[in-house]
Amino acid sequence: MRGGRLRADPRASGADRRLRPMLLFVLRRAASAVGFSIAVVILVFFLLQVGGVDPARALLGEDATEAQVAQRAAELGTDRPPVEQFEQWVRSLPDGLGRSWATNLTIVESLRFRGPPTLSLAVGSILVTILVGIPIGLVAGVRRGLTDRLLQILVIAAFALPGFWLAMVLVSTVALNVNVIPAIGYTRLSSSPTQWFLGLILPVTALAISSIASVAQQFRNSVISVYSQEFVRTLRSRGLSEREILFRNVLRNASPPTITIIALQSIAVLGGSVIVERVFSIQGLGSMAIDAVNNADMPAMMGVVVFSALVVVGVTLLLDIAYGFANPKVRLQ
Repeated sequence: MRGGRLRADPRASGADRRLRPMLLFVLRRAASAVGFSIAVVILVFFLLQVGGVDPARALLGEDATEAQVAQRAAELGTDRPPVEQFEQWVRSLPDGLGRSWATNLTIVESLRFRGPPTLSLAVGSILVTILVGIPIGLVAGVRRGLTDRLLQILVIAAFALPGFWLAMVLVSTVALNVNVIPAIGYTRLSSSPTQWFLGLILPVTALAISSIASVAQQFRNSVISVYSQEFVRTLRSRGLSEREILFRNVLRNASPPTITIIALQSIAVLGGSVIVERVFSIQGLGSMAIDAVNNADMPAMMGVVVFSALVVVGVTLLLDIAYGFANPKVRLQ
């Protein structure tokens, strides 16, 4: 204190200067994410309107009379212009995102029941992808030789195997011969953590194989690329050990492209889960989407779209934030 006045802490002001660009960066990305989500929801809603399927006929069946179909269409509001139908759907959002035309449950209730199985599969497959794919790519990129050649063979094989075929093979061979692992179905974590874990082994394996190959291949290429740069040779000339160079420099510089691949695989898992859930008889978002399409259940389809859009936007936002922390130039852009 001098002359009765407090002096500002220079360290605090420096921290504020560093945090302010990051905060603005996150706010810009969040605003873009919200705008993207709204645009996707609006586009999908009106694309579903031109599908040519009569929801009233789909719900009542082919034996229903024209009068019954017309009455049901009036109840659902599908006889109105698309803009009015969109307004009706928006007004129903506060009421649990609307109600399913087929089950009369609110969409939030359906998502609360169908969401955990799909999220368990997605999170499990991404964790397995990271824990298996990154070490394989790292070993192949550092050691090269036979390990690298084996990785290339495994990558080609993983990409050549369709996920649904692998899922059926796992059900017909492993699950039926190993009584400990459930062949089909899903046990909630709150009911039995052990059965929940065992029930996820096969579907997570079927989902994760191609993701492991993608992440391992990308990380291997990134590690090789970083090792070939001039600064690595400079570090070696200064006497740094290979371990120090690897863990302090190579991994950090090789990570950003791999983070992108992991984020993309996180999104792709949602699409892959549709078939895997069918094979393993798991009542998740994939089966919810298929049932909604078969029944022309517009609120249920839009519920899946909203949930999927939020997941995609959330993953993308986390990716942007991770890049912003790792690379200050991204924040300035």
